[in-house]
Amino acid sequence: MIRVGIDTSVVVGMLDSGDIWHAPAARLHESLKVQEADVAIFDCVLAETISTLARRLHEKRRDADLDRLIEHLLSGFPTEDIV
Repeated sequence: MIRVGIDTSVVVGMLDSGDIWHAPAARLHESLKVQEADVAIFDCVLAETISTLARRLHEKRRDADLDRLIEHLLSGFPTEDIV
């Protein structure tokens, strides 16, 4: 099994269907699932993802979506996956 670390742009794209990188990030995520890859997320990427989501959603006047996306983020990356 391979272990893959993913970056903020990929995580934001996976979470936010309104993000410009959503489609490629969703394809990558699906491919990683098919390959049964062990996906890890660095704590700094997690923090940057939350910050990026908050800023982008605020800019797009979608503040109400932030709680839902953060819940999705935290459920998708359990504590044991955070490096």
